[in-house]
Amino acid sequence: MVLKKYDVVISGGGVVGCLAALAIAQHTQFSVLIVEASDDNASTKTKAARHAGFDARVIALAAESLSTLRRLGVNVDDILHYPISSIHVSDRGHIGQVVLDTKDLALDALGKVVAIKTLGEHLLRLIEAMPQVSIIRPARIQSIDRQQDSHLIRLASNEPLSLECKLLLVSEGGQSNTRQLLNTHADTYDYEQTAVITNVKTQIAHSGVAYERFTTQGPIAFLPMANAQDANSDCYMSVVWCLQRERAAAKLALSDKDFLAQLQSLFGNKLGRLESSSERFSYPLILSQTKDFAQHRTLFIGNAAQNLHPIAGQGFNLGIRDVMQLVDALKRVDDAGAFACTQAYKKMRVSDKQATIKATGTLVSVFSNQFLPMVIGRNIGLLGLNTLAEAKARFARFAMGVRDVSK
Repeated sequence: MVLKKYDVVISGGGVVGCLAALAIAQHTQFSVLIVEASDDNASTKTKAARHAGFDARVIALAAESLSTLRRLGVNVDDILHYPISSIHVSDRGHIGQVVLDTKDLALDALGKVVAIKTLGEHLLRLIEAMPQVSIIRPARIQSIDRQQDSHLIRLASNEPLSLECKLLLVSEGGQSNTRQLLNTHADTYDYEQTAVITNVKTQIAHSGVAYERFTTQGPIAFLPMANAQDANSDCYMSVVWCLQRERAAAKLALSDKDFLAQLQSLFGNKLGRLESSSERFSYPLILSQTKDFAQHRTLFIGNAAQNLHPIAGQGFNLGIRDVMQLVDALKRVDDAGAFACTQAYKKMRVSDKQATIKATGTLVSVFSNQFLPMVIGRNIGLLGLNTLAEAKARFARFAMGVRDVSK
């Protein structure tokens, strides 16, 4: 059996995995291999078309994340996207609301909304042009033999293959098979909620406004998106509706007409009539946190390290910061898996991860709770944000994953 050697092996070729490969190739001399489980079917129009990691969801890229992507040569302006001009946060049936506008952060946009599939395809095209980066798929890591100076990895693929690498990056998402192979524990907390995802067409153009509306049935996010197939491109919104499990199952079983009627009754008429919806998808909402995310010649990044509730759209922005500080650590060493590298990365990332996980969890607790004193308190808080400029700006920075807008 052939033994192939690489400096870095990335398990998981989703958006964060591809971004990590791109960043490492651009900023270091290390060779990189991506191991991706999804099939590359030659009959599809693009290599990403059947990619399991590039699903139907959209992501809101924070201003800081956009700046990072541009430094890596990923110009989101070249990808179909829609800028967020403001964010409207409200509590249905109550007076509390706050509007975050571009002026709150002195930015042209609070962020941009892009489809995961579109961004993933763009990243694949970039890394396929880089000689330092190789991709094997469909393939999964079957076994890992940890040694002092490297990992010996065996793949389950069309042609069984053995690899040797200095550093293993686990970027497989919240349900990581490689984490199990490494006997690594992830702390989990089941929110007992399911996210129902769809795209809707609205009667009135969204004008770049994103909405976060808290209801007795669960928080609903409407993100402005573009549609290249429709002249009324700015009448499309991506919807994430977080519901208790049994309610989510019922919503998925509804006809499109009944689903839109229920969604309309909770969201209101800000965008006129909700005219149509796309296919609905769902996934369970479970906080997963890999405590030991920096191990011997192994690092967990993105959702494999922390899988968050989507209430504030923090997950991918946190994953981008994982990637960039990983590169900062790799620049300091000649051996990609050196103890100095993994420990430097751990030191750089601990506080950001903990703070973001805590803040996201607090938002879920506060805005998913219908206990009357909690409802009153959060409405007072939302009203207060409109009068306290610094608090409002701080909330806006967190909402869009921006840590320091002066950078």
